[in-house]
Amino acid sequence: MDVKLFNQLLSAGVKAQASDIHLKSGTPPLFRIDGRLREIKAPKLAPEDTRSIVQAILDAQVQKKDVDAIQELDTSYLLPEVGRFRVNAFRQRGSFEIILRIIPLEVPSFEKLGLPPVLKEISLYERGMVLVTGVTGSGKSSTLAAIVNYINQNARKHILTIEDPIEFLHPDIKSSISQREIGPDTPDFSTALR
Repeated sequence: MDVKLFNQLLSAGVKAQASDIHLKSGTPPLFRIDGRLREIKAPKLAPEDTRSIVQAILDAQVQKKDVDAIQELDTSYLLPEVGRFRVNAFRQRGSFEIILRIIPLEVPSFEKLGLPPVLKEISLYERGMVLVTGVTGSGKSSTLAAIVNYINQNARKHILTIEDPIEFLHPDIKSSISQREIGPDTPDFSTALR
């Protein structure tokens, strides 16, 4: 699968309001819509297709890696004016399986996520620790992005995030935001926290 076709597939997933796109050799692409995997009308993917997709994702990275040396990959992929995608690629049965989580270009608000109003107040506390937990797809990343965005709009702070990978992009509004990604920006979480 060439890059143009891959990008068209991602655009179709965004248009279909899928949360995830699953790509595996031996099956056609799958979109997760409303929590259910749905086959799309497309040919079954071959091992060469999934390999070329991983190569396209690697080609877009700052740090170049050899596709044949990759066993697992967690990164992000940007398709301008369409969206960002959190990429999880891994080998299974000798070929790549790729799962792409669609990340909207716009940071969601507390209201859009249906978060309780008290979270706005907690977001502006000077001290303390807040744990955001939940199963895959429950909205942890979106909740954290909404918190960062709210602080950014309402307080003059320095906000440092350490992400694997960076999902939502935050421009400076009132706060100065530094977003560090494991891999391109720092080797690991412990080093980044020093």
